[in-house]
Amino acid sequence: MLNYKNILAFFLLLYSSLAWADLLVDESIVIYEHPSQSIYDVTVYNSDEAANLFLEVSPFQVVRPGFETQELVPLSFDDAPDFLVSPNRAIIPPNSASLVRLLNLKNTGDSERVYRINLVPASPPAELAGDEDAVASMLQVIVAYQVLVIILPEEPRSEVEFDRIGNTLSFSNPGNANYLLADGVQCDPMEPANCVYLQSRRIYPGNSWSIELPFDGPAQYSVQNHEGRFDLGL
Repeated sequence: MLNYKNILAFFLLLYSSLAWADLLVDESIVIYEHPSQSIYDVTVYNSDEAANLFLEVSPFQVVRPGFETQELVPLSFDDAPDFLVSPNRAIIPPNSASLVRLLNLKNTGDSERVYRINLVPASPPAELAGDEDAVASMLQVIVAYQVLVIILPEEPRSEVEFDRIGNTLSFSNPGNANYLLADGVQCDPMEPANCVYLQSRRIYPGNSWSIELPFDGPAQYSVQNHEGRFDLGL
């Protein structure tokens, strides 16, 4: 089933002579369960019935994931890389699919590595663009995707630590692998039918995060990590 989440950006264009095909991606989150796993394929679909999809693929390493100082650093091939993505450009015919191959070249590690890959429809090459002088007044929307890639360490540990003081709920992770807080909910103890869904958050190693609860009563989150899923009563 296609995942339509993690839409990266919308771009407004002024030239109708560029026909943008419909981009779909089968996965928005890729997790390498063990660093010895080397290959993972993401399928990219062109659902347009008439136009080719010209695709640009841009991979980034996430430095200090989850922190305020987080950075996206373009992958460099000057030195021996730990991670590769191929191809960096592709042409996908109408109603067709193509693979973007992810290659993990580092099979050891004490902490997880995190990457993000931008999949962006591009303008066709100049020789295929048609009449360059054709200009139109109408705008077009391009939908791009970003894929999150997580490579777990050899011995992953997602350590869920939490504390609640009043209505302030705090989480941290002193482990070496992330966990995801999802499906959070809290109901008003005075009016149980009045429930509020709480923000989801991925807690990377070394991260701390706090949320203000709307009520004084108990709350609940589901925790997802490499071992599975479990519920927390808070």
